[in-house]
Amino acid sequence: ASLVSEMAQIKPDLIFLTEGHVASLESLGGNTLNHRGYRSDHKVDTERLVSLWSLSPWVELFVPPELARKGGIVAGETLVRGQAVSCVCICIPYHMARLPHESATRPWQHHIEFLEALRPWLKTLAERVSTPLLIAGDFNRRLPSLWGNKSALVGHQDCFAGFEIPTLGLLEPLKVQTIDHAAVRGAKAKRVRLLERREKDGRPRSDHHGVIIDFEM
Repeated sequence: ASLVSEMAQIKPDLIFLTEGHVASLESLGGNTLNHRGYRSDHKVDTERLVSLWSLSPWVELFVPPELARKGGIVAGETLVRGQAVSCVCICIPYHMARLPHESATRPWQHHIEFLEALRPWLKTLAERVSTPLLIAGDFNRRLPSLWGNKSALVGHQDCFAGFEIPTLGLLEPLKVQTIDHAAVRGAKAKRVRLLERREKDGRPRSDHHGVIIDFEM
């Protein structure tokens, strides 16, 4: 709620939110698309793994159910200051994610499986839409990466080949890496900055930093 309040003051055109609730962005007005995503633990009915928000209405883009079941994904087209934009909010499962029916899982299994399912769908989407295409959310790894499964990293590279990723490396003003990223085609990122995940008194307000990107389209 604290991060959402700060985002409202910034007056964004678009928000890509992971691990929120149905009403998380209600105070901003506008329009929201969301999806529950895969269930790696017990959740209340209002929880949504991925959400898209815009001042303008959304036209939802089809996501195959088998892809949605492997992670978190919601897609739609909206208008930003009169410009049509296609948006995809994703949450790639973290390296030890497991599904409700599993008592154990292999490290990186669901992370890799989601990327393998995402790649062909994303390729088809990129070929089909003529609008700028913005993908953002929880990629669940720092980029460039010094740690983690090599197959998962290759999966990232294959999946987002041809996209600009403006969130690589140490980001200002905190000079830290993030696991929340954007992949962009047809738009230019002019500025990237982080919102502190802690309150001024040190209390955590999220386990993720907020990421703000100014785009030119």
